[in-house]
Amino acid sequence: MVRRKPRRKDKDRFELMQILALIGILLVLIGTFTTWIQSTWNISIIALISVILAFTNIKEDELRDFLIAAIALTVISSMNFSEIPGTCGLWLTNFVLYFKWLVAPATLILAVRELWRIMRA
Repeated sequence: MVRRKPRRKDKDRFELMQILALIGILLVLIGTFTTWIQSTWNISIIALISVILAFTNIKEDELRDFLIAAIALTVISSMNFSEIPGTCGLWLTNFVLYFKWLVAPATLILAVRELWRIMRA
């Protein structure tokens, strides 16, 4: 009788990508509310996480929804949140900035991949 190996590898990879996405969101929140990590290091780590997630985690059927959401984020990022009184405006501005760095590198990679697929067809 042939014994089949358990397929835990895909599940482990999925859990790793979930943990990586949560680390990215945590770094976005840290950048939003604190300054104890230098912003250049924080943005660099967030962008690296975005690239890794773009290559490994976003599936073909999620691609168009992701690109539409990235367009919506681009439109929202052009708003001026500094007019909101108190520190809420600063927090919203910082959150959109850091979240944009979590989405933008993945958007670039996926948009180029989609354009390449369209041009090949």
